[in-house]
Amino acid sequence: MFLPYIQQDWTILTSNSLYISITLSLLLGPHGTVIALVNNLDNKLKAEKDYGFLVNCNKLEVIYEQCGKNGNPSMGPYDAIIGIFSKGIISQLKTGGYFYNHTNLYRKKSNGFLESIAV
Repeated sequence: MFLPYIQQDWTILTSNSLYISITLSLLLGPHGTVIALVNNLDNKLKAEKDYGFLVNCNKLEVIYEQCGKNGNPSMGPYDAIIGIFSKGIISQLKTGGYFYNHTNLYRKKSNGFLESIAV
């Protein structure tokens, strides 16, 4: 559903879905990055061990946070945000960027509001 919109040099924020995060980091080009927020320290350590080749080349960064629903503004703005986040996450999305909450796809307009994308 979202795959046709992805550009290879994007920075993408994900939440609590390492499968999606790892898959996206493999799909992105050499300059694309996925920032994966996880709320389980064991998952963070396992991902860094098993997918160290993605971590070492800066294609995947796994960040452990108890509640990552507020995103990670220090690494934004993001070209895409994927996952279940609080409404304030939109401020971390670039104008023209995509927000996908696993059911609906939106694009951030220049006025800061989201428009629904029919897929």
